[in-house]
Amino acid sequence: MPYPDNWFDRVLSSLVFHHLTTQDKERTLDELFRVLKPDGELHLANFGEPKGLYAKSVPWIIRRFERVDDNINGSIPEMFRKAKYSVVETFEFLTLFGTWAFLCGSKS
Repeated sequence: MPYPDNWFDRVLSSLVFHHLTTQDKERTLDELFRVLKPDGELHLANFGEPKGLYAKSVPWIIRRFERVDDNINGSIPEMFRKAKYSVVETFEFLTLFGTWAFLCGSKS
């Protein structure tokens, strides 16, 4: 990213991560960490780990079109930790398209 270190207070990513490979997700989290100021926050909204019978059936359809394995396997919070974020909050809810997850990580 063409921004200096410690440039942003907050970064928001909405429905992007399921398009990225595992390696690109990891690189993106590292790069966003770099551009966040100390105590800055990353807010991520995307597919999450399915909970319940209906939610577990939806990912089989979505997997054919996107790279959602990390999302539906519940790996994103661990990727946050690996990239040195403190995972402050995780919130999930069920939709017709599967489980949506909202994560907030801080650079502390």
